[in-house]
Amino acid sequence: MPRKKSGKPPGRAGWPKGSKLAYMRSHIQGWHEAKAKKSVSQFYDRVTDVFIAMYGYDLPHDEDGPRLIEEEDVSLTQMSAEDISKEEAERRSAFRIMLREKLVTWYGNHGKAVSRTETSNEIQKLILNQSAAAVKPRRVAPLKFYQRLYYGSRIQQAVNEEWKKEAAEREALIASGATVKKVQGAILGVMEKVTSQLWEQETEEFKQSVLDLRDQDMEAQLEKKRANETNPETPNDYQMVINTGAAVLQGIADNIAKRYGMVVAIFLAGPIPEDNGQIGVQSIHSGQTLGPLAQTWPEWNPLRFGEVEESMVRFADKCYSTYLLL
Repeated sequence: MPRKKSGKPPGRAGWPKGSKLAYMRSHIQGWHEAKAKKSVSQFYDRVTDVFIAMYGYDLPHDEDGPRLIEEEDVSLTQMSAEDISKEEAERRSAFRIMLREKLVTWYGNHGKAVSRTETSNEIQKLILNQSAAAVKPRRVAPLKFYQRLYYGSRIQQAVNEEWKKEAAEREALIASGATVKKVQGAILGVMEKVTSQLWEQETEEFKQSVLDLRDQDMEAQLEKKRANETNPETPNDYQMVINTGAAVLQGIADNIAKRYGMVVAIFLAGPIPEDNGQIGVQSIHSGQTLGPLAQTWPEWNPLRFGEVEESMVRFADKCYSTYLLL
């Protein structure tokens, strides 16, 4: 008797969790691209360093927690400016090596599984439409955008100087016997303070130029979102989408079945352009009966399944017909 699949992804349960899992999943496509370009080692270095910048060295790798900084701003963080002891540097190095190995294993397991379900560009567009509806472009705050554009040329040096100054003050307090509480991500506060001070010193003309660039960036994001939301317009467009629908949706159905450990059926019903607009129905299935003769739902009970299809057609006819329902 075939063994029933659990539908659970490979790897240790509970690692990663929450926002860490969302971060790692968001870079699976980047993992595929890095493998194609034979630059996967650089990919692992990047995701490891960004992971550490967002969550720090003190939070256990398999525990979720608040981010110290958002991913889009990680490149602004100059952690090398921190003055740490030799013991702390060794601890951080060991943590980074361990974390990188965990990430290599995770992407090796999950990246391959996802690639089998990415059957066409249509799937990518469906995902883009879904994510675009859930996440709308946001206008970046002036200080954030200023920091993003000019950190290296106008801000970094002042941040490093201020950080060294505050580090020296902390060392002096410790030497005097005072208790100094360690603040995780303290350099981020220094960055915000220095950036705010430098922004106030800029001319009004320069500030306006930064705001204009920010608005242009916002408009570019909105245009990209609008482009991703385009739908078929002509009968030929719809017929092309329908013809590729089975292959596209089969990958989605299989992925849902694996994700939730359940059998899946997807029904599509509506006018078919090549049949002069007659109502038709199409179904996609993932999951088969156990035993030597594995069968899908329509194979297992064709009579009852045919009744379901007929009901779906009648329902779609009411949705697309021009007469009014009483």
